[in-house]
Amino acid sequence: MGYQEKKSILLAITQVLLTIGYFWHVAGQYAALAPDADLLLFWAKTIVVMVPVFMAGHITALIVFTILNKQITGESVPKFQDERDKLIELKATRIEYFTIILGVFASMVYVWRGDGLTTMFIVLITGLVLSGFLTQMTRIILYRLDA
Repeated sequence: MGYQEKKSILLAITQVLLTIGYFWHVAGQYAALAPDADLLLFWAKTIVVMVPVFMAGHITALIVFTILNKQITGESVPKFQDERDKLIELKATRIEYFTIILGVFASMVYVWRGDGLTTMFIVLITGLVLSGFLTQMTRIILYRLDA
């Protein structure tokens, strides 16, 4: 298993763990909301905090992975990407953007139907999180198919 595959597996696992942990926390906060609380403010804060938390989690996981991978296997971070790596990256990015667009569209459909602000933000956040996970799964699958 190559460096890129191992990195993608780690990032997919990190994405799942961050999602579970963060939404466990958000569910607790949502349950404790006052009945007259401003839902738009709550969900805006949730997304604004989610982005740096997920970024910090992924960066931390990558740093730990790079250090441990170097110590265990002696394998360094690849200095360049060949054409195959670039093609896999482009295909994964296409899946990521497509998933984000579908998530935004689906969240707008829920607003249009009148399902409420909470449903819209849950669908939107789910689309964002799912896009990150599907990106890593696409990379793993494409590296496996090419191996």
